[in-house]
Amino acid sequence: MLTITLPQGLAFYDQRVELDGTTYVLDFAWNERGRSWFLTVNTADGAPIVSGLAVVSNWPLLRRFKYKPELPGGELVAVDLTGTYDAAGYTDLGTNVQLTYFTAAEVAAAG
Repeated sequence: MLTITLPQGLAFYDQRVELDGTTYVLDFAWNERGRSWFLTVNTADGAPIVSGLAVVSNWPLLRRFKYKPELPGGELVAVDLTGTYDAAGYTDLGTNVQLTYFTAAEVAAAG
């Protein structure tokens, strides 16, 4: 399990992370109108693999895209530490809601 440290106070940013031995670039965008965060997962060179994922709490964000071999074998989850958020607000992502990666081995063991 890996908790991904995210910056605060930015409406748009990207984060380079290594997941199960492969480097990805995660792009985050705050949508003020919808009051929610959206995620794009890119290859290390910036080519999008999946885009426009709504970051909802306590839900496997990549599950429906497992048919894409470019994605990591594990799972990204926005873990709500307080139990009160359906989706992280502007200041919640990275504080009250932590982006966590469960490795392919952890996901397989959980079955």
